Amino acid sequence: MTTTTTTTEPEPAVRKVRAPRGVVGQVRMAFGRGNSLAALVGCVFGGAVPFTAWWLAHYELNVRSLAVSLSAWLDPIVWLILGGLAFSAPTVYGWAKLTFRSPSKALGFVVLLEGTMLWASTWWLGVGILVLLVLVNGLAAACRVVESG
Repeated sequence: MTTTTTTTEPEPAVRKVRAPRGVVGQVRMAFGRGNSLAALVGCVFGGAVPFTAWWLAHYELNVRSLAVSLSAWLDPIVWLILGGLAFSAPTVYGWAKLTFRSPSKALGFVVLLEGTMLWASTWWLGVGILVLLVLVNGLAAACRVVESG
């Protein structure tokens, strides 16, 4: 009697591709049961970027000088602020597009919010928008942390 053993190759991991979650679904995911640590990590990492851009624009650089002086654009802080915008704007655009279902409204929303955060001289308005941007970027990052395990 001969015995034959068959070995089966392990199946390659298949990455599930799913439709993007809506805004409410992302909030539920971030704060779902067992996700509190991921939500905290995501909110800290995602929220730190808009806060840093706001701080640099209001306390480290006079953003109004950018309109009058070409040499102000050579300041490294300007490039740090632009990096913050490059990080935040796509996330805010994605959320706005899900919310308003219009690319043009989403673009206008992003320009208004990111611009107001950086250039508003009315303190409470800039800080209010900053809080919104910290929440959006923080929750989006929290969802990515939850998804990555």
